[in-house]
Amino acid sequence: GFYYDVSSFSVHPQNPDSVMFEVTEVSIYDSVDHIVINEIENKYLYLRFPVNVGYEIFNTNKFSFYARAGLVFSVLVWKDEPEVILPANDIDLISIEQTYPGRISTSLQFTVGAIFIYQFSKKAGLTLEPMYMRYIVSLYKQGFDYSDTRPYSIGLRTGIYVKF
Repeated sequence: GFYYDVSSFSVHPQNPDSVMFEVTEVSIYDSVDHIVINEIENKYLYLRFPVNVGYEIFNTNKFSFYARAGLVFSVLVWKDEPEVILPANDIDLISIEQTYPGRISTSLQFTVGAIFIYQFSKKAGLTLEPMYMRYIVSLYKQGFDYSDTRPYSIGLRTGIYVKF
């Protein structure tokens, strides 16, 4: 942008009630801080090793019900945390702040669930498995706001099984 700077003024010679201004145009440069927020999608791949213990609560010809609990050990095998890409070349970078928490490379989760089975025949059936899983220690590295957070999940698996 710009503004007009008054460098001098004088009374108009033919009209003493008028004032003449001598002005120069002064450019204004933007001095306001701009903040750009880029959302980056990080991707992680974990190899999971579950160990479960189950107990048969009841079993009939058509229906079965089991309870189970266990641990899942996870190992981070691949991650993709892309760098920030600036939108233009005429930007002076002052700072980049990492606001997402870092991930730990190994984790341990506790799981508990149930298995309901409806058998069509002796060799096939439908399963319904509600489950709950919670991290025993935080999934995130220490030093971040989320380092005390222990994520949990609630899920439901269904399927058809066939015995060979």
